[in-house]
Order: sequence, then structure tokens, then C-alpha cells
Amino acid sequence: MPLTTALYTGMSGLNANQTALDVIGNNIANVNTTAFKGSRALFQPEFSETYSFGTSPNGVYGGSNPSQKGLGVRAGRIQRNFAGGNIKVTGVSTDIAIEGNGLFVIQNSERYFTRSGHFQRNSESYLTTTDGSYVMGYGVDENYNIVQSALTTLRIPINQITVAKATSRLAMEGQLGGTDLVEATRGTTLQSNLMKLAGGGDVTEDTLLVDLLRASDDAQLFFDGSTLSFQGLRGLTERMQGPRTLDIDATTTVEDLMDFMVNAFGIDTDAPTPDGATPAGATLTGAGGGAWTIDITGNVGAENTIRMGNGLRSSWETMTGPLSFTEIETAVGSGVHTSFEVYDSLGIPKTIDLTCVFESDSNTGRVWRWFANSIEDSDVSTALGSGTVSYDTNGDYLDSTGTTIRLDLDDSGTLTPLEITLDLSATSGKVVAGEEDEIGLGVADQDGEKAGSLVDFSITDDGQILGAFNNDTTRVLGQIALATFSNYAGLVDAGQNNYKEGPNSGGAIIGTPLSSGAGKVWGGAIETSNVDISREFIDMIVASTGFSAASRVVTTSNQLLTELLSTVR
Repeated sequence: MPLTTALYTGMSGLNANQTALDVIGNNIANVNTTAFKGSRALFQPEFSETYSFGTSPNGVYGGSNPSQKGLGVRAGRIQRNFAGGNIKVTGVSTDIAIEGNGLFVIQNSERYFTRSGHFQRNSESYLTTTDGSYVMGYGVDENYNIVQSALTTLRIPINQITVAKATSRLAMEGQLGGTDLVEATRGTTLQSNLMKLAGGGDVTEDTLLVDLLRASDDAQLFFDGSTLSFQGLRGLTERMQGPRTLDIDATTTVEDLMDFMVNAFGIDTDAPTPDGATPAGATLTGAGGGAWTIDITGNVGAENTIRMGNGLRSSWETMTGPLSFTEIETAVGSGVHTSFEVYDSLGIPKTIDLTCVFESDSNTGRVWRWFANSIEDSDVSTALGSGTVSYDTNGDYLDSTGTTIRLDLDDSGTLTPLEITLDLSATSGKVVAGEEDEIGLGVADQDGEKAGSLVDFSITDDGQILGAFNNDTTRVLGQIALATFSNYAGLVDAGQNNYKEGPNSGGAIIGTPLSSGAGKVWGGAIETSNVDISREFIDMIVASTGFSAASRVVTTSNQLLTELLSTVR
């Protein structure tokens, strides 16, 4: 009986050490497997045969210890080591490594978890594992804000999406602090040639255009069914305003014509006019002898100078210039002009002109008035708004008024109106040494963006997928999710480097990297196997030695049994 027991005891040693060699062999085989977690076999003694439980001390005897004999060994547990592997930079955008706790959440017909970050984009641009499972995370709303209400598949549509953003805020910078400034006290006034009413009488705003004659030769000025086109000039650099057109019929009045010209010039009639100056707009003036003129007065300041350009032109036969205009009053006042681009909701650039004129000096500081215009406004009027910007006696910004610019874009397929808040707080009224006579404005910043296509992406530490667009902007396309567990060793290996929840793993706590105990992620990198090859070789030597020793127990027991049987013969 004892010899038979020794055989089984030796066999248990063979089996246990064979299991250890199996585990070691698997570890070595996966030394280059991405994010592989090595295991180890833990031995436990089999049941013991008890000869005596021992005795307790008394006055005569000192007591005895238990007398037991082991009955072999078994591989009690195979324990997985979830320590992190090294991070290896690959430069592949879709490779992602985890540093710290957590596993990626992947989905096919079931939900699995993995540390292997060898991901790829499929034909529909979804982020998947190499075996086709979807990588799960959090998506974004229409404004590219992350929505963490539910897990979803992650899509990175390179060259397939275009983004644009309408400008809503525009910040200006620059100096409005020159010396020898001239207050803007007068605007340009243009006066038309003499005209009169056919059949005599007074010309009024309600007079029909088809009833007007040129006073010099009684020629009819306007005709039913004709079209007037106009493209005026504005400012010292003679910026084109227009073109704008007016359709004339039998009901078109003198007031309609005056409104048309004021709007086509971009004159802001709501802007205050200094005391004693001709108000901006159009007036009908009697010239005596039954003759009348139309006077067009622009906004104050030399930079708001208006000129006729190519003048009024009529589509009626070959006649051009039904009315000609002469400058009778010159604009006065220092100022500066700048132009810049903003973007509509489709990302299409729109040009806006901003003119600032020096309005007043006082004991509390200086005030400038600004005017915004754009020939791309869909209305007849190119005026977009007007306001003031004030500086204290040190030239520091105080406040500004009327800072909303409204650009109408009717029938353009884009959001209309485009309303932009003008921020002038970064401007200054100081006089810069060496630049005493220089004033100027420029754009410091704006939040609009032209249209751009997604061309590349990167992964941040907290798992955000940042898309890079060819309009020099970035957008968040989604965020990688990580699952953490209270006991990672309790996860069940599901093959393919994937795991499932186990009875002793605890439930998955799904969140984002760097939250809820999860580690950070590395984009363009992978986690290597945590197998230490040198330790595995040492363990393999120990296991093989144990196997050999156990085999000697078997052979020795066999020899003894053979000798025992021989004694019988």
C-alpha cells in the first residue's frame, strides 16, 4: 500500500508540474502578443493522511504534534497577472494603449473587454478591432460636444465630413489715438442736376418718376419699365458700393429713388449728426423757377466720403445718366478704415468694411464713431450698423455702444441674418511714441470658421478623438470609453485577447479615461505583453526539475514494487 501511494504521489507531481509548464509555455508563446497578461500556476498540497492529531501537554507529558503524511500536489489556481506592460510608440493613429487601470469596451454580438489597442477604421470609417468588433465610446452632438448618456460606436470619417461655423463674435485691436485729429463734423453732399415736373407744379417726394423732366432740355428722365443701376464709391480709397438696381414702373416715386440711393451708398441715417451738420440721407430741394434737385448727404468723416462712381444708368434704350450729381459739400473729419472677412453658416466668407471717425474730445476722454458696411448684404442698403467706442483720458478703453452687426443673407441657402457682436475692448486710444499720427484697426480674433474637411485625427490622454480639418480647426469626434473592475483577476478569458465579466470580477464600471479610477490612454501607441521572458525561463527550469524529480519517485516506487514481487517467486 505505501508503495502504491508513492506512485500516485509522484504522478500528482508530474501532473502539477506539467500544468506549470503549460502555463509557462503559453506565456512564452505570447511574449509578443499586444497587451497580453501572463499567468502563473499556484500549487496546493493534496489531502494529507493523518496518523495522529497530537496531544496537549499535561503534568507528565510535554505533548505531541500531529503526525500527517502528504498525498501529493495539485495545481490549485492559475492566476493572471494584470500588471501593465510597456508602452510602445507605433505612430499609427488608430493604435491606442492604456497606461493604468481599465479595459477598452468592444461590441459584436456580445460585449467584451480588451487591453489590446490594435484598432483600425473599417470601410464605413468606424473604429474596430482587427477581428471586426466595434470599439465603443461616447459620441458628440451637432455642436461637437461629447454626449455621455449612452455608449455608441465611434466613427472617424476622414475626408467625408465638412465643418463650418458662422461668425458670432469679432474682436478688434489697434490704435485710435493719433494727434492733430480733426473732429468729424460734416459728410459729403452730392446734388443732382435740375429737374421739373411735366405740366408744371411742385416736385414732392410723392411725385412719380415718369413725370419728371430734365430742366435744361425738358427731356423725360425716367421711363416705365426701365431699370436703374447704380454703383457708388465710398471712402478715400473709393470702395465700390453695389451694384444695386431699382425697377421703375408707373408707381415709382421720387421718395423711392432717394431711398434707393441712400441705401445703395450704405449711408446710415440712424447715426447721430453733429450740431450744424447736414443730416445724413436724401432731401428734395427747390432751386427756383419750378426746378428741383435731390441732395444726397453721407455720414460724417473723410473716410465716409461718397462719390457717384459710374453714376445712375438706365436700361431705357441707349440713354444713360438720367440724373448727374455734383459734389457741393466735402466730408470733414479724421478716420480710419479696415475690411475683414467673416463666415456664414456654410463657411462662405463675407467681407465687411469698418470705418471709424473721430467724433469728439472732452474732459473725460475721446469718442470715436464706427460704421459697418457690406456690399454682400442682401438688402438694398449696405449699412449694417453704427455705434461708438470711448476712451478715458489715459487712452484706455471705457465702453462701446451699438455693437451688433446684422448682415442679411436672404436667398443664399445659409442662416440669415448673420448677427455678429463687435468687441472693441482690445483697442486703445493711446498715442504711441514714434507713431503719433498713425491710427489703425485690425481683427484680433473671431469665432467663425470657413468650411473645412476632416484630414487627420489624434487621441488625447482622456480618450477624446480630436479631428483636424484643413481649415486649421479641430473638433471633438468622440471619446474612448474604458471599463474598470474591482477584481481584474476575476475576468474570464474569452479568447482573441478579450475578456468577459466573471463571477468574481465585479461589474464593469464604464466611464472615460482619467476618471473613476481609469488610467490614461496613448494615441499612436500599443501596450506590450507583460511577460518577463527571463523569469519564465527560470520558472520553466524549476518546473522541469520538479517534473523530473516526480518522475524519479514513480520509477523508484516501480523498482521497489518489482523487487517485492520478485521475493514472492
